[in-house]
This record gives sequence, C-alpha cells and structure tokens, in this order.
Amino acid sequence: MKQILQILFFSVASLSIPITASAWEFAYDGVIYKTLSDNTAETTYGTGGYGIYSGSKTIHAIAKDYDDSTYIVIGIASNTFRECYELTGISIPETVTYIGGSAFRNCNGLKSANIPSKITAIENYTFGGCSSLSSPITIPAGVTYIGNNAFANCSNVPTVTFLGNNVTTIGDEAFLNCSSISSITLGSNITSIGNRAFNGCKSITEITIPNGVTKIGESTFSSCENLKSVNLHNNIDTIGQGAFYGCASLESIYIPNSVRKISKSAFYNCTSLKNVNLPEGLRYIDIQLFSYCENLTNITLPKSISYIGDHSFLLCKNLQSIAIPDNVHTINKQAFNGCSSLETIY
Repeated sequence: MKQILQILFFSVASLSIPITASAWEFAYDGVIYKTLSDNTAETTYGTGGYGIYSGSKTIHAIAKDYDDSTYIVIGIASNTFRECYELTGISIPETVTYIGGSAFRNCNGLKSANIPSKITAIENYTFGGCSSLSSPITIPAGVTYIGNNAFANCSNVPTVTFLGNNVTTIGDEAFLNCSSISSITLGSNITSIGNRAFNGCKSITEITIPNGVTKIGESTFSSCENLKSVNLHNNIDTIGQGAFYGCASLESIYIPNSVRKISKSAFYNCTSLKNVNLPEGLRYIDIQLFSYCENLTNITLPKSISYIGDHSFLLCKNLQSIAIPDNVHTINKQAFNGCSSLETIY
C-alpha cells in the first residue's frame, strides 16, 4: 500500500503543484523541490510525508520544472529526507548554503554524505541517527554552530575534521555515541560545549579543551572508554556532573586552579585513575565524585575543602592514606566505604 501511495505521490509531484502564487513544488530526477524567490529552490519531502526517498540520490545544482524553467538549488529544507530508512547515499551540490534541522534524521541506511563549503551551521539533528554513515565528516570553514544531536548516534563515522576555526558552539549531544571517531581537534574559538556532547565516543583517546570554554558540561565525556589524556586550561571554572563518568582508561588528570566546582560523579568509575590534583578554592568533594576509582592511590585535599559528600571515595580499593583539612566540618555517609587499603586518615 505504501509503495502504491509513493508512486501516486511522485506522479502528482511530477506536475508542478502550486503552493502560493509564487511558489511551486516539482519533481526533478527523483527529488522534490519547492521554488523560492529569484529563480531559486530548495528540496522538500512534498505532500507525501517523511520517508519517501530510497537508494542513492543526487541533489542537482540546477533543477528543472515541468516546462523546463530552471532553478538554482540553494537549500535542503528541514525534514526533507527524515526517516528515509532506505536512503543509502546523498550528493549535495556546492550551490547549497543551508541544510535544515532533521534533514537526514534517522536515515539509518545512509552510508555517505557530503557537506557543501558554503554551509554556516549544522542544525539540530541534521544527521542524528544516521547509524550507517561511514564516510569521514568534514566541517566547512564557515560553520560557526553545531546543533544539538547534529551527529548523534552516527556510530560508524571514523573521523571529524574542522576545516576552519570559526565554530563557537557545540550543542548538547552533538556527537553522542559516535563510537568510531578516534580523534577530534576542537577549534580555538569554541566557547561552549554542550551536555553529553561526546558521551559514548568510545574510540577517542585524547582531547584538548579550547581556552574559551569555561565549563565542562554534564556527562560531556562520559563513557569515553579509551580516553587517556585530557588537557584543561586555566579558564575552566566548572566540571559538570558525570563529566568523565566511566572513562576507564583515564590514568591522571590535571585540574587547573581556576576550577571552583566539580559536580557529583564527575570521575565515577574511572577505574584506571591513579593520580589527580584538586585545586585550592574547591570547597566540596561532591557525592560519588571518585566512586569506583579502584586504582586511585593518593589524593591531596586542598585546605579550602569543607565538605565530603556521600560515597565520594566509595570502593577506592587502593587508596592508602588521606589527609582531612582542618576546614572540613562534614564527612557524609559511606564516604570511604570499601577503601580496603586505607590505613591512615589524618
């Protein structure tokens, strides 16, 4: 039934459909376009709803309508190819200057795609859920913004390359569960990295945080199982909840003196973590901060610490000694539970 409806849809779409007095939809080489002003057009899913495209598609730089009038294709409208589960490839011309949000969302059969050089933003969910996408991703030099979930669950993308240095914002979950990306270099103009932006990027081994970033968000690098090296700078003031949760290969981390807050579970289950410094000015050891850091052997608490939270060193089996600063007025329940090698608290 669905196939019949699609055939009927393309039959109608091959005739131009009036949208307004100045806008039309038409089909050209298996793709639906909507006319804009000044002899330009953008792709759309037409009246057939999501999921109408399959196979490998080419978006042409010039599209022709039913009477051979030509239009320069400048954009891909939001949701155009959304949930086209049988779409396997897409070729996008250099005339395209924008790709709308969710344009390829959940195209889980899509294996290859390109991003034209004139694009300035990767919108929310543009390629989110494209789990078969296996071509390298190149972010054009003019891009300033990567939206929420832009590449989330693109688990087969091998690399992400930034051609320019203009990106300022990486949204929440932008690269969530991109488990095949082995390296990524963040541009120096980035000022904001969203919550869970790289959560589940299991193949990343090192990361350098740009100088303009002041906060590591919630679960930003959680479950980056092979992350061994993290470079933080002196402008960071906050490390969010679960920021490095489950980074099982992280052996040491230098936390700069600018940091004033490290939220709960930030280093939970970092099972290889042996050494960590805590900066003066930090007031709290939050709940479960170092829980299950079973190879943590020593840690020095700064004099500014006044509070040690629940389960903060739970099952740190190799922790041998710890000095409690004079300012500490509260040590909450089970803070050192399971620290079987702990011989000295002073």
